[in-house]
Amino acid sequence: MMRAFARAWEFERGPLRIQPARPKYAVICYHTVGNLEVPYFCRLASELFGRQIAYLVDHYRVISLEQMFTELRSGEVHSPAVVITFDDGYRGVFSHAFPIMKKYGVTATVFLTGDLIEKGEVAWYDRIFSSLIHAEREEIHFAGSSHALTGTEERIQVAARLVKHLRAGNDADRRDFCQLLERESPAFAQELRNRAMTWGEVAEMHRAGFHFGCHTMTHPVAARLTREQFLQEVMECKQLIEKRLGTPCIDFAFPFGKRDECGGTELLVEAGFRSAMTTEYGINGSETSLFELRRVSSGDAPTVELFAFDLARAMVHGAEKSALGLPELQGAGRVMSRA
Repeated sequence: MMRAFARAWEFERGPLRIQPARPKYAVICYHTVGNLEVPYFCRLASELFGRQIAYLVDHYRVISLEQMFTELRSGEVHSPAVVITFDDGYRGVFSHAFPIMKKYGVTATVFLTGDLIEKGEVAWYDRIFSSLIHAEREEIHFAGSSHALTGTEERIQVAARLVKHLRAGNDADRRDFCQLLERESPAFAQELRNRAMTWGEVAEMHRAGFHFGCHTMTHPVAARLTREQFLQEVMECKQLIEKRLGTPCIDFAFPFGKRDECGGTELLVEAGFRSAMTTEYGINGSETSLFELRRVSSGDAPTVELFAFDLARAMVHGAEKSALGLPELQGAGRVMSRA
């Protein structure tokens, strides 16, 4: 693996770039930048993000999602490229990431959670983190066992395990559990305020060439919803973005996005979407389905060296050729077959 990385590293650094046999597109999944509190699961300093973007600009083509689709449809093989995306719509995307990206002349696609932007309401999992971090209780019971709530870092880890547990279960049970938890250990309201971008900030980024997609209204697990629930979550968010920005919303990102959490793809096709992002690890190429696009979370790396290593490793591995087999996909939406 290290020899493969070394070859990739020299390939990226060297003055000569070998044309790949197949197109390779890495879509990086970020959430926010410059954050010290909510969301607790994301700690990416502005300085490190700036170094990551500088690295990308120096070593790859950084292109828009639209350009990636255009190149894939052309059938031509281009040098490896990177597409930047953000999920949810946290304020740090505007206040910290946006100025840095403008400095380097690159843009991103931001997948908005409707209620986060429209109402300023953070998602249910953010409320769980806040509830457990500030809870007076010393333990919580779920998944058949008790979990001790000691220091802050331990509480964050327990909250992450609880969110993972709830993601795997019935959506109604998840909502009932969250309501009970809030009654017993309310989220800390002060730290939940002003965590989202405003529509004015979204519009400013849109004018600067940033693209905005749909990430549902409340960030549920898509595969745990009924057909009607999923359609409502998606269409309400899509229509809200189109109304606020005056432009079509045609790209979607599955909440959480692991294989067993995605579903309802045929509804996305019927609703006029052209693509759907997962969070399954991998690089995209000419054989990747538009509704099974893979992403890498290299931005979570604590140093720019590890960031570079993870991205190079993904590029060496190459574009995924096999379908993820998401529920209800039925082979729709190969990149090369869609206009």
